[in-house]
Amino acid sequence: MTQVAAPAALMVRASSAARALNLIGDRWTLLTLYAAFMGQTRFDGFVKLTGMARSLLVDRLARLETAGVLEKRPYQERPVRHGYHLTAMGKDLYDAALMILRWETRWHYDETSPS
Repeated sequence: MTQVAAPAALMVRASSAARALNLIGDRWTLLTLYAAFMGQTRFDGFVKLTGMARSLLVDRLARLETAGVLEKRPYQERPVRHGYHLTAMGKDLYDAALMILRWETRWHYDETSPS
């Protein structure tokens, strides 16, 4: 017989999932992650691959770096330029991000569609 989790345990799990979705749940963050999963590390490459405005990309890269998903590393000294590399935590998001992409592809989810 399978044991059902107590309501408090379910709340902790739901809260953890909500925190994760809060970090990666918007389309621009997901696009940034997809580009990183494809091996992109340089800022201009992220811009070209995602089509994001530079200011928006700066924000998403900073959020992902602060969360420990990406690591900023210098690759050039003059002028100083940095690359953004997936950390172990970031690499662990691959399956979850792929699952979201598959779901969207299957159901053609569009937030502008009426409910």
